[in-house]
Amino acid sequence: MRKYYTYCLMMCLVALSACRGCNEKKLPSLKETYQQNDKKPFGGFVAFKEFEIILQQTDVNILTGPLIELWDLIKDEEDEGEAGKEEYEPEYSLYFLVTKNLILDAYDINTILSFADKGNDLFISADYIQPEFLEKIHVVVDRTKEILAESRGEMDNAFLPDFLNEDGKNEMYSFYYYPFSNSIRFERKSGTVLGFNENGQPNFIVLKWGKGHIY
Repeated sequence: MRKYYTYCLMMCLVALSACRGCNEKKLPSLKETYQQNDKKPFGGFVAFKEFEIILQQTDVNILTGPLIELWDLIKDEEDEGEAGKEEYEPEYSLYFLVTKNLILDAYDINTILSFADKGNDLFISADYIQPEFLEKIHVVVDRTKEILAESRGEMDNAFLPDFLNEDGKNEMYSFYYYPFSNSIRFERKSGTVLGFNENGQPNFIVLKWGKGHIY
């Protein structure tokens, strides 16, 4: 009889353990790859497909590598075109950069700013952007604490301000993760605010830079 009660107790513990697991949120991998074929939260699959829709084409030509190398190729093509035609117009280019940390040396900074200045667009999304680059474009990122310190290491539902959907109606966007509280300030009025964090502070801007733009 004692063995019977022991078995019953063990079965109850197993059942309770299983039920507890049912209530816990099962999260997918949060590894930050940003790769175009990765469908996990920090993959780039959805963003890449939306990118194709925005450009209204199903085939996007992707060139991977440092912008310095790509910019040299673009400039070579421009030089060849200008030598062969009096009214040569270089092909528009967009450099789309998504990374955890953006760290550049002085030559890198001058290169990407020259890229935008000539009429191209530069899109940057990063948790940390090197202050030297921010100084060059006259903006400040308020990043006083790491997200883990702010949330005490706990993920929760975060809600972003209302935005207009395709029907022109206001909707609330939410996500389950650590809070995204970084914000951007202009040192001078030279840009436009395009997005906000959950505190209603700007975190997405566009700057007119020469003949191009920096997002």
